[in-house]
Amino acid sequence: MHSPTPLQHRTLTAAVAVAATLVAGTAAAQLGVAGGDIDLSTLTREAVIPGGEVQAHLDGPFGYVPGSADKSEQLMFATKGINLSGRSPNIQQAFASATARADGNGGVGVSAYEFGYETNGAGPTVRQLVAQASWAQTFANNGVDPVKLSLHLHIPDLEVQLHGVAPNRSGPSAAEEASAIASVAWVITHPDGSFANGVGWQFGLQTHEFQIQLGLNNYANFADIVPINDGTASGVNLFSSLALHGTDYDPRWTIDAVSADVSLGTLKPGDSLRYLYQLTTEGTTNGGERGFAAFLGDPFSVQVLGENLRMDVSLAVPEPGGAALLAAGLGWMVLLMRRRLTDPRG
Repeated sequence: MHSPTPLQHRTLTAAVAVAATLVAGTAAAQLGVAGGDIDLSTLTREAVIPGGEVQAHLDGPFGYVPGSADKSEQLMFATKGINLSGRSPNIQQAFASATARADGNGGVGVSAYEFGYETNGAGPTVRQLVAQASWAQTFANNGVDPVKLSLHLHIPDLEVQLHGVAPNRSGPSAAEEASAIASVAWVITHPDGSFANGVGWQFGLQTHEFQIQLGLNNYANFADIVPINDGTASGVNLFSSLALHGTDYDPRWTIDAVSADVSLGTLKPGDSLRYLYQLTTEGTTNGGERGFAAFLGDPFSVQVLGENLRMDVSLAVPEPGGAALLAAGLGWMVLLMRRRLTDPRG
């Protein structure tokens, strides 16, 4: 048997921390897990499709120093469109906004409504806005035991909305879309330099407008949603608070803030893991008195949540090896032989 090594326990913030949970019966054993500094970044982007990027702004990534108030944030005004979201009424223009703080709090949002149709020399186009906030961090297993890692998330409230979904149209029209998604991706690097990507996880909503032809010069437009929940996470029903607001012309769906625990797998001794947690909102519109809005949290005044980005570490229970199974089998054989020898019936 090996001697236990000290647990390298480094608190990154009040809400971003390494928490060690010991398996019953091994209270004397301590794990050896070290967490690196957290990296923050925000991205806002405007594009015309087809066409290309109109503008993009990236802040970070940069390292977080424990005890500081580091954050990444930005507000981008679109070159066309207005804001009808009701968020930050002082903002008149269409916008994309994102903020990420070192304690795991943050928010993202996009909003645009256009009166005229989007076109170029080749035909109709759509305008796209994107806002994204990112957190990245590395953990290393410097101990002698395999450990399991789980990322606890407190995802802020979610909202997606379409503007101008006309019940009837006389001809074909482009379809608006809006989405708000929280996601986790990770990669495990082994001591020999090889690596394995995690399966990833996503949660959120996408809403889109679609059109059905009912007859000659008669089209019906509808808005619908696609719930997104890919990967493995434990916790409450993430969609239990899903609600529809507004009208058929301006439908808006919301989900209250929820918590989830995403399993990141097992780190063997010498392995390291880097995760990337992102909040992303996106929308597209062709204009013509139509638009969109999408929010995850508040990108202007951050909602302060506790334990919203926390790594939990526990000792991994090893699978029985071949030698252990063979020893167990031999033990049963010896026990059966003794019973036979002591049985008076022979």
